[in-house]
Amino acid sequence: MMSHEAVVMLAKDTLLPQAQTEWTRLKELDGWLRWDPEKVSVPKDASQEHQALRDLSETPWLSLVVTTVAQQLHAELVRSGRTLEVDAIWAPWLRNRMPSRQRAIHRAALGYGYAYMMVLPGDTGSVMRGYSPCDLYAAYQDPVVDEYPMYAIWKRD
Repeated sequence: MMSHEAVVMLAKDTLLPQAQTEWTRLKELDGWLRWDPEKVSVPKDASQEHQALRDLSETPWLSLVVTTVAQQLHAELVRSGRTLEVDAIWAPWLRNRMPSRQRAIHRAALGYGYAYMMVLPGDTGSVMRGYSPCDLYAAYQDPVVDEYPMYAIWKRD
């Protein structure tokens, strides 16, 4: 178990700078997803055709692709090759209202390349919440192999 001072130093010296770097990178992607990209500049002497092509090229395609695909992703049931009784697996999903919340997770994963699901113990069972990588930073010992992060920083408003 790490001491309080060690946790503060880890967060201050390592995790927060890494998180800020990642959140800055994601802010540019977020601009494209929410359609607030940087304006493409053309030379002052550009022809009307060049200006019209620039204006035509400024279309929210990324958001359209992400939204269209995210609308198609929806977990409706669970199956097991070991048992027909899947209520114990499916009940936490339903209790956490994930059928209506999962699209936000799919949208974040498609738009940014990844998203998170935090599962913690609760009074009546597990509590599941999805997070965009714009709100949560996770540090892995080996990001390619590790299934679970070593540390996570959650940005709360």
